[in-house]
Parts: sequence; C-alpha cells; structure tokens
Amino acid sequence: MMLEGELKAWNDDKGFGFIRVGTGQPDVFLHVSALPAGVRPRVGDRILFSAVAQAGGKGPRAAEAVVPGRQPDPGATRPSQGGARRPPRPETASPRGKGQRDMSLRSLEWSPVVFLALSLAVFCLVGAASFLPISPLPLLLYPLASLVAFVLYAKDKYRAMTGAWRISEGTLHLVEVLGGWPGAFAAQRTMRHKTVKVEYQATYWLIVATHVGFWGLWLLSPKTLSPLLHWAGAA
Repeated sequence: MMLEGELKAWNDDKGFGFIRVGTGQPDVFLHVSALPAGVRPRVGDRILFSAVAQAGGKGPRAAEAVVPGRQPDPGATRPSQGGARRPPRPETASPRGKGQRDMSLRSLEWSPVVFLALSLAVFCLVGAASFLPISPLPLLLYPLASLVAFVLYAKDKYRAMTGAWRISEGTLHLVEVLGGWPGAFAAQRTMRHKTVKVEYQATYWLIVATHVGFWGLWLLSPKTLSPLLHWAGAA
C-alpha cells in the first residue's frame, strides 16, 4: 500500500532525509536509493512511498518512493550529441559512484588543528612511554585503539551512505577514551566524518583534553597520581 507524506528534512550532500507522515506517527527514513534515478527531492515535497521495517528496532524506511511533479536532474540524464545516452565512464559505472567518491580517503591537509592534534598525540605517547616501568598497556593501547577507531569510523561512514544500521556515538567515544583518539582524528580529517556535529566534537576534544591532562600530571607530579594508581592496581 502506498503511503503519502511530506519531506520534513533532506541532506542532499549525503542523500537522505525524513518524511513526516502524520501527527503521532514516526518519521520515515528516506534514502536517495529509494527514488527514481536522478530525482533529488526538496524539503516540503509530497512523497508517495511504501514503508518497510528496519532491523534493530529502528523506525520505518521508505521504499519505491515517488515525488509527484519532480523530474530527474537533466544533468544526470543528458543525452550525447548523437541522441543516445552517453555510456558511463568505467570508474563511475557503478550506481553508487558518488558514494564511492565520498568513501575515498583524502590527504591530511596541514593546518593549525592538525599540527595541534599531532603534537598532543606525541605528548601522550611520551607519557605512555614513561609509564613503561609500571605497565606497557598505555603504550600498546594508543596504536591498537587508534586502528580500531579508524576502522569503526570507516564502517560508520559507509553505513551512513547506504542507510544501514549506524555505529553508536557512544561506541566511537569509548574507543577514543581507550586511546583511539589519534586514529579517530585521522579518520575525521581524511573521511570528512563526524566533523560537523558540535556536540560530538565537544565530547571528542574533552576526551583528548583528559588524556593530555592525565599525562601532563603524570610527567610533572607522579606522586599526585600514586593513590589513583594504587587503587586501580588493587581493583
């Protein structure tokens, strides 16, 4: 059965949004893959669609969506001069060519923020190295957790583009707390992921500040942390 609703929100760069169906009913997730090729809706458009359930207890998802009166983007279906449609280039023949471009890693452009993050990472590694007589765990966790963080960011980026079940922000922050914040920073900058949401970035940099503060206190006044380390060892 076809349902009808109004497009409440739409992120054209990422190709997804939400449909408002009616009072008291949950918004329906809409991904660009559910629309006819070349059609890009706008907020306020009337959407006809079929609703399907999503795994994991998430809300409904639109399928076989139609936007009455909205025609495909002429640039996406422009015919060649000979009258036939120009075949796609081999590297963009996949229907998800745009998503593949979004997934490609960008070079890490130098900036004051990148220099700051690199300096703080080196500082934390120095602190972890000075902790070796007590335990090698911190020095091992930084590279291992950073690798895990980078992989999780890549998976979450891919799932965001395909409309799949996302990796929770709590999981990403937990890996950052365990020492993966340098890898998370590299993922943010090279994938352009999780860089816009202010709340997420505030929590991320608070985690970084906690790591830097701990190692700063350890290097300047190890005795200050002795009770904490003794309690942790006893636990």
